[in-house]
Amino acid sequence: IFSKLLHLFRVLESMAVDPETTRDLEDYLRRIDQVSEVLKSLTNDARQGLAAVASVSSSSNQEATSAATPPKSPEASEPATVASESTPSSTSAAEKLQAPSSVIQKYSSDYTRWEALSEDAVDPPAPAQPALPLEEKVMKEEAERSRKKGNEKFKAGDWAAAYECYSRACVLEEDNVVHFLNRAMAAVKLERWEQAVEDCDVVLKAEPNNAKALFRRATARQNLERFAEAAADWQRVAQLEPRNAEAQPSLRRCLT
Repeated sequence: IFSKLLHLFRVLESMAVDPETTRDLEDYLRRIDQVSEVLKSLTNDARQGLAAVASVSSSSNQEATSAATPPKSPEASEPATVASESTPSSTSAAEKLQAPSSVIQKYSSDYTRWEALSEDAVDPPAPAQPALPLEEKVMKEEAERSRKKGNEKFKAGDWAAAYECYSRACVLEEDNVVHFLNRAMAAVKLERWEQAVEDCDVVLKAEPNNAKALFRRATARQNLERFAEAAADWQRVAQLEPRNAEAQPSLRRCLT
């Protein structure tokens, strides 16, 4: 634009004849040149400023990108074949960590499923006690049958048969001290003193304050002439059963 104006005024200058008019045109053209130089200077400054701003913005973006990007680990610098080999394992790990669809459905935003969730939170009932094995159950039943039969024989005065029934019960159910206590009773009647002491020892090991076992062992020890041991047993019987009619007299006999 300025070059065209300058060309225009120079054409007018060549056509002018009045010297005053010519000076005015020259002054006007000089001012145009000055304005043109100022505009060019401003344009150059503006361009330089824009270039500087663009350069600063570009460097800032590069720094931000480098800061956001994590440093490469030594594994990342390995050949592509190694990376491709590690891909299946990472995929399988992700598949393992993926929640089942039933769990996702259960914990979805569908609030009607929360009732089911609260029901699941209730403690489950305690498991039922396992039933006895068939063999053990049969043995317990047979032991109880032998005990009852032994009681019948003992009441009938058939102490030997009662002893055999009680012995069979001891074998079938050896953790039940009742059978050993009953056999000790039959052994006393049969004057099998050592057997009576042994059976009472079994009972008293499990039940130290069993007065019947102490009474029967004291009787057996006294007949074995083990008077000191028998006196200790009679004394225990007297403590546990103060009204026992035989404890005190038998204790005095053992001490004399």
